[in-house]
Amino acid sequence: MDRRHFFHGCLALGATPALFAGANHPTVAELSRVRAGWLKLLGPFPTRKPALDAQVRQVAETADHVRHQVSFASEGNDRVTAWLLLPKTPKKNPGMGVIAVHPTTGGTGKDRSAGLAGLHPGEKGNPADLSRAYGLELVRRGHAVLCIDLLTDGERVAPGLGPYDSRAFYQRHPDWSMVGKNTWDIMRSVDFLLTRPEVDARRIACVGHSLGGHSSLFAAALDPRIGGCVANGGVLGWMRPADHWARAGGMSPPPAPGEKPPAGVGRYTYIKNAGPYLADATRAFPVDFSDLMLLVAPRPLWVGESQEEARDYGLGAMASRVRQAYLGATLRHAAWPLFDTATYPGGHGFPDDARTHAWGWLETWV
Repeated sequence: MDRRHFFHGCLALGATPALFAGANHPTVAELSRVRAGWLKLLGPFPTRKPALDAQVRQVAETADHVRHQVSFASEGNDRVTAWLLLPKTPKKNPGMGVIAVHPTTGGTGKDRSAGLAGLHPGEKGNPADLSRAYGLELVRRGHAVLCIDLLTDGERVAPGLGPYDSRAFYQRHPDWSMVGKNTWDIMRSVDFLLTRPEVDARRIACVGHSLGGHSSLFAAALDPRIGGCVANGGVLGWMRPADHWARAGGMSPPPAPGEKPPAGVGRYTYIKNAGPYLADATRAFPVDFSDLMLLVAPRPLWVGESQEEARDYGLGAMASRVRQAYLGATLRHAAWPLFDTATYPGGHGFPDDARTHAWGWLETWV
């Protein structure tokens, strides 16, 4: 990509817990209301965490990293499946641990973010797919990386259903949401990384593109243990009149034997409780995505979108509001704002220049 067409901005500098005092900053009470508003939409988290019961087994060794097969308890009888990628040459001291959340796939889940597959099982990644292999890129930069499967993808597709069919989940949890569930599973991923000797507990980050981008942002907003977030192409806006967030779904049949599962989310219901607001344009949503970003402050946050997405979702206006929550802090890195955004030409992707910028930013702040 021509670097003249890559932009970053939304400048803010370091932060302190006292950041939210003052006319330009949300108060603690305001942030508490925002958090409560989002949790009301998402549905309640489980009231208890089961024992982690982590199972880790080395399965492959490459020239630059070692791959382990991982699973650990989420809630009920459900388990998160993941790849743990570790640099082949270990660091002397614990370093950054990164949770890499995959985008929407046709069933490859964590394999796509680990660079093991393309869009569908059995397909090798092409150059476009490799832009989604950010877990592989980050382990090659020397970081411990956990590439997880979100529920309904990878190893976590319900029996008899195709990828991104959320019916089985809502049968078990009618009052919850897929976004809430994904957030919880990333929180459990933090629990897992905290058990690893390679990971500094103060240096845990969450990164992702598309589905992985908005999942990373929700997790960072609701789990203060996440020390930094890269959220790219995350559809950070309530879309009207389309019912992207609360589509009814659940009517498509599973793929026939031998048929490729579709890539997409036509059977996937993100947040059921958003339905009434989407159905009635006169009802204002109680919270928005700038509120979500404010819950991350004052921790490092990088948000990227294509220029078209940024226009459609109003990234500029959101960023202007969020920027206020980062102002007035101590300057540490003039070239690397603590809250940063990027826009770039092209479609719904994660271009090379954007990733290079995001990883340099992440390594500066986390």
